[in-house]
Amino acid sequence: MAEVLTRETAIPNLTTPTGRKLGVRYLPQNPNLVEIVFADSKPGELPDKLKGLYTKKTLALAAVNKYLHEFWDTSDNKKK
Repeated sequence: MAEVLTRETAIPNLTTPTGRKLGVRYLPQNPNLVEIVFADSKPGELPDKLKGLYTKKTLALAAVNKYLHEFWDTSDNKKK
């Protein structure tokens, strides 16, 4: 039986609402820049809020965390 995706498991694991795990990687052509990617390397479109380049890994991870919190807050409010 598949595990139900909840905010308590998704946010710490950097997992999107669709079940895809996110990660960050340094650009090969410029190791001073970081981008957000899908950790499974399968093709797919990142949400607009996660597109772009970051100067630090912590900034990129903070953007992912903020996006996931906003998504789950919106989702939780729809349930009420």
